[in-house]
Amino acid sequence: MRALELVGPGQHHLVELPDPTPGPDEIVIDVESSGVCGTDLRIVQGDYGHISLPLVIGHEFGGHVSAVGERVTGFAPGDLVGADPNTYCGDCEWCRRRAYNLCEHWSAVGINRTGALAEKVTVSARLAVRLPDSLDAETAALIEPLSCVLHAMDRGQVEGDRTMLVYGSGRRS
Repeated sequence: MRALELVGPGQHHLVELPDPTPGPDEIVIDVESSGVCGTDLRIVQGDYGHISLPLVIGHEFGGHVSAVGERVTGFAPGDLVGADPNTYCGDCEWCRRRAYNLCEHWSAVGINRTGALAEKVTVSARLAVRLPDSLDAETAALIEPLSCVLHAMDRGQVEGDRTMLVYGSGRRS
């Protein structure tokens, strides 16, 4: 499969990688749409903590399932899906507290695993969402950023007729 691989700050090239094979609880998605967000820009600029290069970035994506692992149910090749790019174990102390972002075994598509600026990406089936045929892959790629907005609104207790100001582009100067 073709992928855009980041090899250094601001340095990337098109590479051929082996097609991924799903693990027993994973699905492979043919990426049809992938977003680029502030996190991706920070990674490309070399301003996102410790990242092991080379790396295929991209964690906002949508596409159709092309393969399913042997224990996967509820998904079939051809299903339109979006997915949470963050993988957590569900067993450590932080996961038991529902603080999944602090999981001792956390990983994320496009951060420390092969991302969606590739023809295919592998994700845990438990983190994927099958979408109705009335949606498309471009809309599926917006699910991850929308979930960030909804989480912020929930934490900010935005409801009813409350007024809230949202400002800034999310970029640091």
